[in-house]
Amino acid sequence: MEVFYGATDGEKWNDNTNWLTDEPLGDWYGVSTDAQGNVLALDLGDNALTGSIPAELGNLESLSSLLLHGNSGLTGPLPNDLTGTPLHTFHWYDTGLCAPTDAAFQAWLDSIRDEQGAGDCS
Repeated sequence: MEVFYGATDGEKWNDNTNWLTDEPLGDWYGVSTDAQGNVLALDLGDNALTGSIPAELGNLESLSSLLLHGNSGLTGPLPNDLTGTPLHTFHWYDTGLCAPTDAAFQAWLDSIRDEQGAGDCS
């Protein structure tokens, strides 16, 4: 999570309450966890994130909801390791992000029940 914060210029987010503190992850702004502390959801839409999404986000094996919409400063391709997350909801419209065009990534993207994206990388 610290890598994500740094890669997306967390110091300049609209709301970064409790990020990089000793508070439980579930008390960090936009982070929802289960009883064991596994990250289930990141809701950081319209929060002035900039930069690119680090590959480490794919290590969140319990992540089922990822909301990044409305962060026009997010740019570049989505990391391929996101395919390791069991997303049911993924909103990434109104960003500068793009989806890799390889078949495996596209199949993963198609498997997401509520996917609202920006477009493919060309």
